[in-house]
Amino acid sequence: MSRDHASTARHAVLRSLTGLLSRYYGVTPPQVRAVPFWLTVLLPWAVLLVTVTGTATDRPALLAGLVSATLLCAVLGRRYPQ
Repeated sequence: MSRDHASTARHAVLRSLTGLLSRYYGVTPPQVRAVPFWLTVLLPWAVLLVTVTGTATDRPALLAGLVSATLLCAVLGRRYPQ
């Protein structure tokens, strides 16, 4: 894949994600955005608990899922107070 093609594809993905998030923020009321916002606050504690107890070594998919959910909630809930 050429550099120009990769750059064009990356920009297309970013544009579509930006459009998707704009629609999400436009149609969801603040009460709905509150859920991912507060999950962003709480999920890192679950990640810490899984890491400290050693469960992360036994169930790495659980840790990956918690981290992914935290990141997704951070994106979806970032404009909650507005």
